[in-house]
Amino acid sequence: MNSRLFTAGVLGGVALALLATIGSASAVIVSFSEVQNRSDPMPPIPFTLLNLGTNATPDTFVSSASGSAGGISYSFSGGSGLYAGGVSGVAASPYGDSNHYTNYFSAEGGGGSVTLNYSSTQNSLSMVWGTVDSGDTRNLLITAGGNSISGTQINALCGGCITNDGNQELYLTLTGLNSFKSVTFSDANANAFEFNVAAVPELDTWGMMILGFMGVGFLAYRRKGKNSGSSFRFA
Repeated sequence: MNSRLFTAGVLGGVALALLATIGSASAVIVSFSEVQNRSDPMPPIPFTLLNLGTNATPDTFVSSASGSAGGISYSFSGGSGLYAGGVSGVAASPYGDSNHYTNYFSAEGGGGSVTLNYSSTQNSLSMVWGTVDSGDTRNLLITAGGNSISGTQINALCGGCITNDGNQELYLTLTGLNSFKSVTFSDANANAFEFNVAAVPELDTWGMMILGFMGVGFLAYRRKGKNSGSSFRFA
């Protein structure tokens, strides 16, 4: 395991910001926006998650539901799939114990995996992570860019976020990743890796953001021009 350099600071509530060297020569920022017991009321998630649908029957596991959502296509191996349920079922919901309907990914223990393929190149990953299971091959995610992050590393960075009963959920963002268009989540032992990830912004969303930045810049230049006589002109 590579050495890690990290600093911590409070972002609000129990949020932390940590700098880690994870994977091959990559400085990855791991920002925890929430670390909490799954039995607590679910706070607002700070990013838009993939809409994976809802099972009509609670505590239902579907292993043949490969598909796409939010600019990401997903596929499964080793019996993995989509699950809707709480801690009383076969998986620990990253949405809290009260959830028994909304689907989320479950990479089943014993070698199961979930692979996500993105429509555009990514350098960051935001996700909701169910209980963090420690072990170099437990709760393991590997990007096509060569970054490898395990439950052991995340648990070490969040100061031991596995409690005695293991009922902890994380909302986190990984930035500074090597460029990737696919990522695989797996679990080599018992239990499973339960999670969901943020959707990729739609192209029109990116366009609106760019136009917004341009508008702010244009207004700033106009204000400056009134005061100093300078002008702004599109090339």
